[in-house]
Amino acid sequence: MSDGVVAYSALATSFCVLSDRVDVLELVDTLWSPGLQGAPSEVLAEHTIELVDEPSGWLVAVDGEAHATDLHDSLVLERLHWEINELARASAAGRPLLHAACVAIDDVGVVLCGPSGSGKSTMTLGLCERGAAYLSDEIVPLRADDPNLIDSYRKPLSLRRDSWEFAVTMYPNSAASVASLMAETWFVAAPISVPTTRAELLVFVDYQHGVDAEISAIDQADALVALAEQTHQLASDGGPTSFATLGAFCRSVRCIRLRSGSLEDACDAVMQALV
Repeated sequence: MSDGVVAYSALATSFCVLSDRVDVLELVDTLWSPGLQGAPSEVLAEHTIELVDEPSGWLVAVDGEAHATDLHDSLVLERLHWEINELARASAAGRPLLHAACVAIDDVGVVLCGPSGSGKSTMTLGLCERGAAYLSDEIVPLRADDPNLIDSYRKPLSLRRDSWEFAVTMYPNSAASVASLMAETWFVAAPISVPTTRAELLVFVDYQHGVDAEISAIDQADALVALAEQTHQLASDGGPTSFATLGAFCRSVRCIRLRSGSLEDACDAVMQALV
């Protein structure tokens, strides 16, 4: 890592961001704070991501290769975090990577799983605003040797427009000069985060507008099938070993389905499920 360049961790890899705009670098540093990811002296950047503000739009390059050009302001941070996610997934090949969020409530890990649009990020927002510690809203890596010990992937929380109305304290507090970069998606650093947690509850989130909160138990076999559908590259990354890890994880936690149309009711239901 060269002098003046900060490197950030992303699962088993690391990256630095270069840009011709100081305000963008300051924003990235706020979102990927070294205080959360590890001190700069502990991290050496394996990858370089460049964000260049060109007259025709933004250029995003990874390790010297252009991956996107002519991007509108509102797409730059989304593309940046997509590239970081891809680097993180590649670095953790061989480990099951759940498409899920994870928080710790009173030192108890809660994994929120479901497809895009199911309400994971909004629930993560609600729980963190109620004091939960943040680990991830995108990727939850499992360990073969201890499946319910969850390592954090502390990318900033991503909130699309339909989640903004629920934010009370967690909203962008960035310079006006970079406000256009969050015109469609907010990226917010959680106030409390932890490096690991021991998961005890797996929640399959099912947001349905207007319905009352309802929790139902899921048996291990059904939970395993549902979880496999939300696991990145299950067949290619480890095959039977990864599937066995998923099975061990389902056996080590309590599995429930949460159907709700109210964030407040959903958060209350999760809290009650831990009692």
